[in-house]
Amino acid sequence: MKRDMVNFIVGLISFIVLVTLMISGVIIAWPHEHGPNETDPMGISRHNWSNIHLILGAAFIVLMLVHIVLHWDWIRSYFKSLSGRSQ
Repeated sequence: MKRDMVNFIVGLISFIVLVTLMISGVIIAWPHEHGPNETDPMGISRHNWSNIHLILGAAFIVLMLVHIVLHWDWIRSYFKSLSGRSQ
């Protein structure tokens, strides 16, 4: 698979995970009713939303590490150019 396609797929998956991570964070932060008549968003308990949020956070960190590895040559040459300009 071409490098551009890999970058695109990693970027797209990262975006989807980030948006889902934000949505789960809002659902967790949103006030819920407590007690026997408790309503859970989409039938998922607050505890399970926290687990989903944690898993998505870990997945996003892994995806960002993959993103950095895929762009490492660019990152290294960018910082080399910065150090060259300052002298």
